[in-house]
Amino acid sequence: MKKSTTESIPADDRRQQREPRYPPRDLLPSYPSQSLQFLRKVQRPGASEEHLRAAGGPCPSPRLAMCRLSIVIVGAGLGGLAAAIALGLKGHAVRVVEQAQQLGEVGAGIQIPPNSGRLLHRWGVYPHLQQRVVVPEGIKVRRWEDGRIIGYTDLGTRFQGDFGVPYYVVHRAHLHEALHARAKELGVVVALGSRVARYDERGGSVELEDGSVIRGDLVVAVDGESRETTDSGSFSRSLLMVQKES
Repeated sequence: MKKSTTESIPADDRRQQREPRYPPRDLLPSYPSQSLQFLRKVQRPGASEEHLRAAGGPCPSPRLAMCRLSIVIVGAGLGGLAAAIALGLKGHAVRVVEQAQQLGEVGAGIQIPPNSGRLLHRWGVYPHLQQRVVVPEGIKVRRWEDGRIIGYTDLGTRFQGDFGVPYYVVHRAHLHEALHARAKELGVVVALGSRVARYDERGGSVELEDGSVIRGDLVVAVDGESRETTDSGSFSRSLLMVQKES
């Protein structure tokens, strides 16, 4: 009977066998797919370059509203400040009331794709944010079993050319600070320590816990989901939703 022999494999060769073998980047599927490339045919020449130049330039002046309103926004989070900026750019008088005694956001990093990034440039927020954002070169999609790369999204020059602005990553607190700074530039008044006790839907006003009343042509409730006094989390939402039967 013939004896079987075991061949020893050098340590370097064994390590190479265990490590996943990555295919060349140009052979990896791209995410998002190339389904948007048809836009190149209908897009006028030089449009992408113009988008890129505009992204780093001054914010274009938007058309002012024909009827300027006095608007009250409840909540000075990301949504409330973004709404205040958009409305302030239209020439409306905006006042934001916030129950917290000081502004501050918690959380981690936020990914800002170009559809949102273009708004930050258009609104003039980017100058307050440009020292804080990170522009990644790409995103790798890995298989859960062995970490092998199965897809790659190139976020470089071609991506910026297709979508107008880069793909940003920033901390939530830094984005909040930038929105607040831009809102103040536009003359938005942010009143801290102003907790809303009740809404007057017919009169267009909010009453604060101290008894003061703030009136406006429009009241926008963006008070989030952290309110502990209601099941829904949002005080304004609890007034609009049908309460669950006990």
